Amino acid sequence: FSYLASGGEVYRFFGALNNIVVVASSFGAYFLCRSDDKAMIKMLYFYKYPFFISVFFYVLLSLFSYAGVTDLVFKSAFGLISPSDTKADGLLGRYQDLFLIIPDWLSFSEDSVGRVSFLGPYPNAAIAVILLMGFCYRYYLEIITASRTRKNAIDLVMLLVAVISLSRVAVMGYIFGFLVSWF
Repeated sequence: FSYLASGGEVYRFFGALNNIVVVASSFGAYFLCRSDDKAMIKMLYFYKYPFFISVFFYVLLSLFSYAGVTDLVFKSAFGLISPSDTKADGLLGRYQDLFLIIPDWLSFSEDSVGRVSFLGPYPNAAIAVILLMGFCYRYYLEIITASRTRKNAIDLVMLLVAVISLSRVAVMGYIFGFLVSWF
């Protein structure tokens, strides 16, 4: 742990733990969706609305990002009720602000494209939530035996959103989820 305590490695360690929790939650949601319970099947249908609304806002914010907006931040509800003169450290401090578009920290150029981050504290969390909702709705379509065209349209929307997210993890997660859904 002495290695982790040096520099910013502690935040990377807890960030990795956060990613593991997201993946574990996704698998939990997947196995919950595999239930034959009628109430659970009806619940899967309701993923349709937040999925399409999130995709709409993600694409809209991505257009702003590609147009040159690299930093779009507002106070969150937590930030509005917390004292304005103090900024908390770490992840708690990130929750005081609502980051819609943040600068791409991987790019070293001045004209880098901003990354959309409206459903989580960082961009990969935002796209992971959108893809999880998409896969839940896609599974609902599989249960009700919807047309192949409708299922392929949802798959295409998820792929396009994953690609415009500029997240290799999201694209690889989509491909993995897509392969799992075929078996």
